[in-house]
Amino acid sequence: QEAVNKYLITSLGPTETNISLSHRKNRNGNELFVFTEIKLLDKLQNEVKTVGSGESISFHIAYELRKKIIAELIIRIEFKDAHGNHVFVCNSRVGEGLFFQIPQKGIVTCVIPKLPLNVGHYTLDIIGKVNGRETDVLLNIFELVVENGTFFKTGKLPAPHKGVLVDHHWNIKKDNSDDSNLQKK
Repeated sequence: QEAVNKYLITSLGPTETNISLSHRKNRNGNELFVFTEIKLLDKLQNEVKTVGSGESISFHIAYELRKKIIAELIIRIEFKDAHGNHVFVCNSRVGEGLFFQIPQKGIVTCVIPKLPLNVGHYTLDIIGKVNGRETDVLLNIFELVVENGTFFKTGKLPAPHKGVLVDHHWNIKKDNSDDSNLQKK
């Protein structure tokens, strides 16, 4: 399965992770706002290449605003599985609201406190919008490798490729409705 996943990722197109985002030619948008670098960091702020399911991670994304404007900025990271299917999206507009104070150069951080991905290889797209218009769209820019982690307190994970992981809890208790009927008789 691992070999199949690697093949599918590479057949979807190169992630070009060895090319700086600022030197990418395969971008769309008006380039008023552009991404220049992306880094994956663990909870200790170390740059990492692989992460475990359930770990706290963050993406640090450097950018440059090429023209000083008063703007509404939205940033989206789209996570795709080995088949190119969207798995989930981190959207700044939904999570934090619009950014209005945008320094000329800076770093925007997206924190995922508990990574909901199962074991596998995923690719990321990143999209920037200013005032509702796409300014920078980069597809397949990052390959995220997820290893077995401790998403659940049991340390077990469902079979890979069964969707995202959802934190949940179970309990069981005795149904006392039959006991009350017995006492009335």
